[in-house]
Amino acid sequence: MKIASVSTAVLFTICLMVSTACGADGEGGAQTPTQGEEPVIRGQVTFHPGETMFYGGLGDSCEVTGYYSYIRAGAQVVVEDAAQTIIASGALEPGITVEGDYLGSPRACRFAFAVERVPTSDFYTIGIGDGRWDALSTSYHELESQNWTVDLDVQEYLRGEQPVLRGQVTFHPRERMFYGGLGDACEVTGQYDYIRAGAQVVVKDAAGTIIASDALEPGITVEGGLGLPRPCRFVFAVEGVPTSDFYTIEVGDGSTHALGLSYDEIESQNWTVDLSVWE
Repeated sequence: MKIASVSTAVLFTICLMVSTACGADGEGGAQTPTQGEEPVIRGQVTFHPGETMFYGGLGDSCEVTGYYSYIRAGAQVVVEDAAQTIIASGALEPGITVEGDYLGSPRACRFAFAVERVPTSDFYTIGIGDGRWDALSTSYHELESQNWTVDLDVQEYLRGEQPVLRGQVTFHPRERMFYGGLGDACEVTGQYDYIRAGAQVVVKDAAGTIIASDALEPGITVEGGLGLPRPCRFVFAVEGVPTSDFYTIEVGDGSTHALGLSYDEIESQNWTVDLSVWE
């Protein structure tokens, strides 16, 4: 058994929602496709800077600079099916300045997109931005229930702030263990049953002191890759993580597994971790 960190540059704070900004009404119209039709996935990516970056008025054009500059007009939006085959693609439109997410926060830059003629699949993965984004995974029925819209928020964190550490733990069984459909609830049994909803996620600083904690959310069944058993994935979000030169992240009762990362490493991943546990 091994545990691996599959790191990406950014993991979204993701809200699947029906909103006019994503085209739920207006010219795009509400979609009510039946399974087998090819709907349009409409969405927006909103970048929230840690300090003032966009000085224009609301509705003015804006561009993201620095590390996050790959969030830009023309950046690719890719949709993959359950077999991880690219089935449709689009691109981000030019950014426009919008209000921040709370009173007094810096103005944000929003990029809309529309991916047309999306073929039917039981499961979808949506990735944005030169392959540097982590991916949003959702079932056909989840996406349909949200009127084929997605709303993605990216938050910049500045050193000294207390960001949210987001991540997921994915358990990969050697043999078939989870018999539900993609997106259905799942539980790990046997030797690895400490990977479960409510299991503690602990963050320690360089001195080994616990500085923040959270718990795993309920598991959901996800795609395991061609010919592999479906795994069970548990997500978490540890809020208010104080600054430290080094972090240790431990998951599971008794802190069975640990991942060590420097501040710079975890910042480069936009405060996200992806842990895989193999049976």
